[in-house]
Amino acid sequence: MRQEQAALSPQQRYRIAKAQSQRLLARGYPEFDPNQPRDEAGRFGSGGAGDASSEKPKGGPKKKATKEDFKKAKIKLGDVSSEDDFVAIWNNKIGEDPETFKKSFMGGLDGTMTLGGSAQQINVQGIIESPDTGTNAGTFTRYLNPDDKTATSAYFSLHDSHTKSDIGKKLLAGNVETYERLGIEKINVTANINVGGYAWAKYGYVPTQSAWNSLRSRLERKLTGNRNERHEWGENTIEADEWDALTHDRQDDVRDKWMRESYSEFLDSEISNWRENGQALADAKRELAADLPENSIPPEFYDEALNDIRDEREKKGEPPIPYTNQQLYDAIKIFYEDRRGDGSEDPDINFDDDLLREPIGREGNKDQMTLPGIEPEDLSKSLTEEMREQLSDGLVYAFNKRAEQAADDMEPPGYLAESITEYQAEYWDGMEDTDKLRYAILYDMARIEIEPDPDAEEEPEKELALEPTKDALLEAVRSTNPKSIWKIADSPRGKELLLGTDWKGVLDLKDKESMARFKAYVGRKSHA
Repeated sequence: MRQEQAALSPQQRYRIAKAQSQRLLARGYPEFDPNQPRDEAGRFGSGGAGDASSEKPKGGPKKKATKEDFKKAKIKLGDVSSEDDFVAIWNNKIGEDPETFKKSFMGGLDGTMTLGGSAQQINVQGIIESPDTGTNAGTFTRYLNPDDKTATSAYFSLHDSHTKSDIGKKLLAGNVETYERLGIEKINVTANINVGGYAWAKYGYVPTQSAWNSLRSRLERKLTGNRNERHEWGENTIEADEWDALTHDRQDDVRDKWMRESYSEFLDSEISNWRENGQALADAKRELAADLPENSIPPEFYDEALNDIRDEREKKGEPPIPYTNQQLYDAIKIFYEDRRGDGSEDPDINFDDDLLREPIGREGNKDQMTLPGIEPEDLSKSLTEEMREQLSDGLVYAFNKRAEQAADDMEPPGYLAESITEYQAEYWDGMEDTDKLRYAILYDMARIEIEPDPDAEEEPEKELALEPTKDALLEAVRSTNPKSIWKIADSPRGKELLLGTDWKGVLDLKDKESMARFKAYVGRKSHA
């Protein structure tokens, strides 16, 4: 994640834009192989899905999870009203050990996980780490609705260097096996306009009835369409078969529409990167440290930290700290510098001894006269090194916790939105002409006028090679059964017909046909 926008080279900015647009355009489109398994984003992979997510919880009464269990599993609790409330929701709705859930849900892959939401919807998001390098390989977001027995695959993106690995298949297989164990019955998805419309059908997802009704009419136009559509457009109007056939004005119109359509996608990706890469936390820590000197009295988190330390010392029978909270607040300075750029560093704690010369019970002694030759007593030493260390540790912990809470609620900085249009333009300029034309066709903006040949003799209209009712694909698209999309996806023309389509669909975990198809596609045998 960049620190300053202007410091990036055009090449770096292009690479960032390219990564952000992975869900908008499949990089492997020309080499698309319908027989090769793909990950959740529709990208190619190799090998079968991992087995790490197949672990089932053992029988017997389940131990209730605690906040310490989530910390042990390295799961962050974010976007929750309170951690205690969320833990109670977790035990009531999910009822699994956090570490077991994380390992299963992520298909045995390493990475981060953040849980949040409410009793109505539990949000699961995180970063997947590369098994080879331990670096960020991709991000995911899922929504669980236990009461409705549904889940939603909201977002998944792999970095270019990992699209040919089996990471996506492992994650998706782990997700589904976890859903089955939790009693989830349906997974909702919105197939995107790159490879999603084709890939989800291969996985066993089925369009909703309304989505299928809309989709099959478009597919029928594609199957019967060039001849009929040209007739609808006009005798001298055809669909362009190359990008350069469009006028410059039309090309600009397609680009502008693509930028409008993809703007929110780019912005969401930028915001996600800003949060996941620690920039939100770093900003929150900087703001918190900068705000402290502006407050004349200790803020709540500061007061609570000092009181907790006093209580701990009292329980252990240790001498009390001989200063009020206000005195300590005035004397202890907290500074924060984000050296690594990810918000992971602790703040620096400094003590101003000049403000510690009036401990409780010794007020007014700091200016007391001493005998000649005798050094005046240093009253700041009333705050011992052991006390200073305890205060430092307690305030660092309280500061970091407060900053994490603030980061979850922090509004993204304005510069993220300001740079999106520039990134989109850079990405569009680097896009293949074939992909630009595909967007023009998708937006119904690829029509061009041709000059009639005055010397050409009118040819009689030819009959279609096959009667539509006898064409297997036409029979599939004319069927009212949404599962007919599988026949289309599995056909030699499946890629051609379904690439560029977008539809809402469902994977029914209780449907034997759907699950057999899903498990075969990710490399797992059906349990049916």
